Parts: sequence; C-alpha cells; structure tokens
Amino acid sequence: MNAAALTPAAAATAPAGPRFRTWHLFTVLAVASMVVTWFYNSHVMTDEVYRHLLSANLDSGRVDDLIAGRAQSAVWVYVVLPAVLWVRLAFVALVLQFFMLLTLNDVPVKKLFAASAWAFIPLLYEQALRCMWLARLGVDGIDQDSLALRPVSVASLFMDAGQSGHALYSLANMVNAFELGWAVVMFLALRRTGKVSKVSAVMLVLGVWLLFTGFQWGLGLYLTRTA
Repeated sequence: MNAAALTPAAAATAPAGPRFRTWHLFTVLAVASMVVTWFYNSHVMTDEVYRHLLSANLDSGRVDDLIAGRAQSAVWVYVVLPAVLWVRLAFVALVLQFFMLLTLNDVPVKKLFAASAWAFIPLLYEQALRCMWLARLGVDGIDQDSLALRPVSVASLFMDAGQSGHALYSLANMVNAFELGWAVVMFLALRRTGKVSKVSAVMLVLGVWLLFTGFQWGLGLYLTRTA
C-alpha cells in the first residue's frame, strides 16, 4: 500500500518523525557552554591577562602558582559544566513550580525545565558576545571594569565604567537586553503550555527575575565588602 492509499485512521496512527526534545536542547546548550568557556579561557583570560590583573597585588611566584593550578583544573571545568548547567535550569524550574502553587497553576516540572532551557539561550548568547568583545580588547584593555560590564545594560549605556564597584552600578548592570530576552522567551514558553494565563505568566516571570536578580545583587555586594 502506498502513502496515497492510507486511510485517515491509518495516517493518524502512523509514526511521527523525529522531534526536537528537551534533552536535545540541553545537549546543544551544554556543548555551546563548553565552547564559550573554552574561548573565554583560551582567548580572554589568558596567562598574560592573569599576570596583568594580579601582579599589582601578588608577587610573581604566587601568580605562577595560581596559573599552574588553573591549568591543572581546566579539564574538570568541562567535566562538571553539564551538571552545573542542569542544576541551574532545574533550580529555575523548581522556583517556577513554587510560584505556580501560589497562582494555582499546575504545570509539570518537565515543561518548566524546558521553558528554563529555552530562556537560557539569550543569556548564553550574551556570554558569547562578551567573550568576543573582551578578546578584542587585548591584554592591556582587560581590567576589572571591563570584566564586570554587561553589554546593552542600563549601566553600560548611562553610567561610567569606573563606577563598577558601586552598588547602584551593579544593579543597573543586571538590567539589560539579554535579561529582557530571557523574560520574553520564558513568558512565551509558559504561555505555550496552555495552562498559564497572560497575567499569571507576567507575574511568574517578573517574580522569578526579581528573586534571582536580588539574590545575585546581594551576594555580589556581600563578596565585594568582605573581599
């Protein structure tokens, strides 16, 4: 029997073609993250850049020890990176599910993990752009201010880079086009589940973003003051 002779019932039960599943997306994100990390370690934070940044505060022997330790642990960074990425995406999914309980929405955690994975794409794209921009600065152009800067952020557009250590600058640095991209993709992914209204999706995205942004900002301030 040829394809033209298939009945509607037979066509409905015919096996579907391959689908792009969540684990496919996760694999792509993990590999892309490894490539970005490799580029960052090989073309941005080179041994020369480490010496340039640390030589003012540490003696040359200590700097050499740190560089040697970095080289020895480089392989483990790529080994644990997929696990770290999975934990990050899963944690966002669990936080989303917690907020779902507050809004009386019931979405399986697998779909929330998929939403978290799709929303990670703009943030990964930001990391890649930052790496390429930093690589073009060269050894003498890379400093603490350039490492802290996030592209297309409120801080980069309206504030002086020399204020990178200030609390307001750190907060403005977190408000950028790529975080907005995360929010938009997350909103669309939640709406695509068919179980979240527009208002609930906006509240969920805004709540999760404020929670993580506030935590990162507070942690950054704490580490800066205790350093």
